[in-house]
Amino acid sequence: GSLVEPLSCVIHGQEKIDIDFNSSVLVLGAGPIGLMQGFVAEANGVRELDFLDVKDQRLKKAGELFSGGVYSTLSDIDKKYSVIIDATGYSPLISEAVNYLKPEGELLLFGVPEEGRQISIDHYFVFRNEIKITGTFTSKKDTQKAINFLGSRQKEFDGLISHEIDLDEFISYMKRDLIIENSMKVIVRHD
Repeated sequence: GSLVEPLSCVIHGQEKIDIDFNSSVLVLGAGPIGLMQGFVAEANGVRELDFLDVKDQRLKKAGELFSGGVYSTLSDIDKKYSVIIDATGYSPLISEAVNYLKPEGELLLFGVPEEGRQISIDHYFVFRNEIKITGTFTSKKDTQKAINFLGSRQKEFDGLISHEIDLDEFISYMKRDLIIENSMKVIVRHD
């Protein structure tokens, strides 16, 4: 149930862009949201699906779940994509990643940035290549779609939950940096 809301947002975001069986996709960020972006893109039948993340554990998980490439830096990538989906909210990465779009490519800004952060993009590159940049904030109507999607692919989504803790463990859990570093989705229970 804790995955329904973020998944509905992912579905809403991908409905705002042109993504289909002919798309080559790079997802920036291989955390729970990035992997959900991958599941939905895969369900849309994309031709190619790659991930970029700085955390080895997350890239390993993406490599286990998907057959595409996994990269730790943009400089390791020697191709361009029709769609780039940002699941990081890290503005400097987005500023650089836009250059990895094909002509008429699309950039979906999904990750949550710090308020007031700026993205520096070559205006001429966007103009000349007819790049489409789309922002998405929340789901407006996709809760039932997310429930249906989860129901049909539950086993894959189970792998996104790395820890389940009780509410009274929350403070001590937050102090354990090592566990947090290797966490995906953490469920906090209160009985």
